[in-house]
Amino acid sequence: MSLKKMMIIDISIFTVLGILLDSFLGLTNIFYIKFLMTLSYSLIVLVYYRWGYYGIVINVAIIVTHFLVYFKTDDIVSLIFHSVSLLSFLLIPSFKKLINNNLGKKSLLNVIILIVPVFIIAISVEYLLGLSFVGASSLVSYLIYHSLNLLLNILILIIISKQENLLVDMKEYLIKESKGKESGGRIQKSSKY
Repeated sequence: MSLKKMMIIDISIFTVLGILLDSFLGLTNIFYIKFLMTLSYSLIVLVYYRWGYYGIVINVAIIVTHFLVYFKTDDIVSLIFHSVSLLSFLLIPSFKKLINNNLGKKSLLNVIILIVPVFIIAISVEYLLGLSFVGASSLVSYLIYHSLNLLLNILILIIISKQENLLVDMKEYLIKESKGKESGGRIQKSSKY
């Protein structure tokens, strides 16, 4: 299978999973909460981590999903601000490069380094846009609601990071695997992080 085909399948699987999760949470109101609860942020981080800037595919798909799911319950301006803020996830490949020497080992620190600064930028953009164009809203409730989303997504990323060969740069991983096939005729198992 070619790298391109593998990437398309991989991104498609995580994108569909993210759309289904967030649609289910938004349409069923399972947690009986009146705000946008999402589990797809961790999947966005994962795809950006695996495939770099091609993660824009899942990012845009989740933006469209949130827009469609919450269109009737939220005002359009808030949804636009939310959509713009989610584009902050485009920073993940850059953050990954900044901490690249630490990312050889999976750890809670690496997961936090990937999501927390980007998440803070995203919620700051959303809040500041809302403050500038709509007016003040309760900063405390806003931070509490986003903290819940952040904690849930960090938990998911911790679980993902414990899975072998899931939170990996796919290009580097496949190069390493092909070299393992060439030297000795069998695939060398990558080290447990």
